Order: sequence, then C-alpha cells, then structure tokens
Amino acid sequence: MSVEISDPRGDKLRVERLYNETTPSETMKLGVHLVVTDKLFIYGNTEHNLVDEKNVETELGMVYTAQCWSTGASYYDSEDDKRYRFTVNLRGLGELGHSLEY
Repeated sequence: MSVEISDPRGDKLRVERLYNETTPSETMKLGVHLVVTDKLFIYGNTEHNLVDEKNVETELGMVYTAQCWSTGASYYDSEDDKRYRFTVNLRGLGELGHSLEY
C-alpha cells in the first residue's frame, strides 16, 4: 500500500508499507522531494524494517539543473554499504558519476 501527495510546485511526499510473506518482513518507506528553487531540488528516502526495528537504507541528495546540464550529490547508507555519489549530466551526451565508498 502506498500514498503519494504532491503540489503544483513539484514537492512530493510518498509513504509506502511493504509486507513480504516469504521472509516474513514488514517495512515502511518514506520519500520526500522538495523544490528549493526552479533549478534546485533536494530529496530523501528511507526504508525501515518494522519487525527488526532496523533502518534498511537511507539516501539524501540534491540536484541542480541548468539549461543544458545538471549536477547532483547524494549520500547513501545501508547495513553493508555507505557511499557518497557525485554526478554530472550533459543533456544529449550522457551522465558521468563517481561514488566514494567507505
């Protein structure tokens, strides 16, 4: 089951509840997308296991978009993976990115 709320500006809030009968596990996902300016937005996503009371994964980031390019930075954290990611996207040419893991 999921619910998403958005406004005309482009802000979004999404809540999702997932249940897996084979594991069994139950998780809650929360995501936000906030428009700061017409060129900059920030976002965050998190997933929490309701059975184990543990955080499954979290991601925080931002994207700046210009006329023909964009750049972004994010931080991702899960139980076995933590990384920073930086990307540059040249419209029509592709995207370059690099992740720093620790």
